[in-house]
Amino acid sequence: MAVVNVPMTFPPEPVNGLLISGLPTPSKQVTFTHPPELAQEIERITGNYILYPDPGQAYSDAGVDAFLARLYQTTETRIKLAENLRRREAWVFLHGRLQRH
Repeated sequence: MAVVNVPMTFPPEPVNGLLISGLPTPSKQVTFTHPPELAQEIERITGNYILYPDPGQAYSDAGVDAFLARLYQTTETRIKLAENLRRREAWVFLHGRLQRH
């Protein structure tokens, strides 16, 4: 089983497989995966896994376009990760909140 970014999965509990927690994960400085060492593999696969784009960025000097660019980057990174996990093993179940716009 692999669970990717599903809300209310923080803190991650041991599962028979992999879990990457979703909201309300506060940062990558805490344990947000099961097993914990999966976090290092995520960074290797994605280059820079983004938990959540900062919604406040839409109101910053960078504006809505910068926020949307970050949101799309977040989505593409999650899809890349999920596809990598899917190829890694023959999962019986892979669930994630992933959507291309």
